[in-house]
Amino acid sequence: MSSTCVYLVCLALAILSFFSSSAQTRKSMIIRYDTTARPGKVVLTDGAEIKGNVIFNDNDGIVIVRLDNHETKSFNAKRLTSFQFYASDLGRLRSFYCMEFPDSETGIKNVEFFEVLKEFNAFAVLSKIDRLKTVTPFNLAGKHKPKAIADRKDLKIVQTETVYFVNRDGQFDPYLKLEILETDGDIVDGHGKKKRVIEADVFEKYTTAHFAELNSFAGQNKLSFKDKEDIVKILDEYERLIAVH
Repeated sequence: MSSTCVYLVCLALAILSFFSSSAQTRKSMIIRYDTTARPGKVVLTDGAEIKGNVIFNDNDGIVIVRLDNHETKSFNAKRLTSFQFYASDLGRLRSFYCMEFPDSETGIKNVEFFEVLKEFNAFAVLSKIDRLKTVTPFNLAGKHKPKAIADRKDLKIVQTETVYFVNRDGQFDPYLKLEILETDGDIVDGHGKKKRVIEADVFEKYTTAHFAELNSFAGQNKLSFKDKEDIVKILDEYERLIAVH
């Protein structure tokens, strides 16, 4: 058997071992998406609306609707213009648009799901959750000689979420990147997420004269500009401020 075949077999076995172990030891934090069905609706590209209990599988980019007659329908982003459901755990309606967006690596445009965190007349704040990616550390040593099978803890599952500020012209300004990194069912860092501000001045750029007040509000209420749900609360305060001024 050639060294390339050995490598591919080793890779396949290690990945299968990873998923098997994750299922047997404890529930994976990101491999198993939230299967809770919540009341909501989807809007198809032809304008038709379907109401039912909605499940969003962000791992694979699929929206599932359970109808009253127990029928189930599944949709990808290309078949929808939007969908929404009420998240009782967050105490708010979660709304999503389906929009074309260029892949950061290839530049090819694909239709992606964007969650609406907040909408204003001048701008909107959207979040895009990427599908799961498997990262393997396999390297070829020497002249096409594969290394021995890596410990499955070297196999990592990654999911990235990016928060954007979007102006009226449709310009996307990336603000925050959230990354969950998991190894064999274990979260890599203590908090489960790596949070990185991409452009620190974006929040101030869009909230302008009220940014100092928002900064003070966040400090008083122990809110973080790096947390998605906290960002929603800070933007709720921005909505209040612009309404009274």
